[in-house]
Amino acid sequence: MHNNDHQISNLQRGMTQRVVRLISAPNRIRFDRWIFTLVLVMASGSACSEQKEKVFSVTHLVGIKIPARAAGSTGYLPGWNEKGGWSLGDSKLRLGLSEYYRGNQAIFIITRADRQLNGTILDARKLPMHVIDYRIADNNIVFLKDAKRYGLAANCESKVVPDSIIVALAKPEKRFEDCAHKTGHIYAAWAVDARTGKLRSIDPKGVTCLLDDFEDSCEHMQTMERD
Repeated sequence: MHNNDHQISNLQRGMTQRVVRLISAPNRIRFDRWIFTLVLVMASGSACSEQKEKVFSVTHLVGIKIPARAAGSTGYLPGWNEKGGWSLGDSKLRLGLSEYYRGNQAIFIITRADRQLNGTILDARKLPMHVIDYRIADNNIVFLKDAKRYGLAANCESKVVPDSIIVALAKPEKRFEDCAHKTGHIYAAWAVDARTGKLRSIDPKGVTCLLDDFEDSCEHMQTMERD
């Protein structure tokens, strides 16, 4: 038994010496360089990931208080330019949808106003710049006349999620680009929880939106087409 133990000990010692020789002298230098490179790549990837999250994430906006404006509606979001806003659902809910932009980013937020009309951000989403119907140049909006582009719409409904508050990215029906009408061309849609104000992505199929940011209605054009 003692001889066996001695042989095992010698075997272990020999393996250890071979490992030491493998990572010694020039081999050790190559090994150290490999370890250093691996750590550098991992650190770089982590830093890039954190930087990307910091730039594109909007979750940090949730909970921010927006003081009321003198005009009587919920105020502006500091550091952002407001493009527009809408009321959502029953007026008793005091829910609002607002669209903001800055730099090369555009977002929309869901807010709830208190009795003094101070707003609290309940949820937020980043808008895809390659899809929305404008670009940002020198901190100003340049609208794009592109049939493939979509705009934020607040007056929407869904057959899949009936009796819900729906917001969506929608584009006009062909030939109805300059008058109020309902459209079924939806890129993305969200249901808004009336109690919490949280957004939930839903299937855009079956969603329709009333595009009513126009003075004229498309009814006369639709009548002419039927005739």
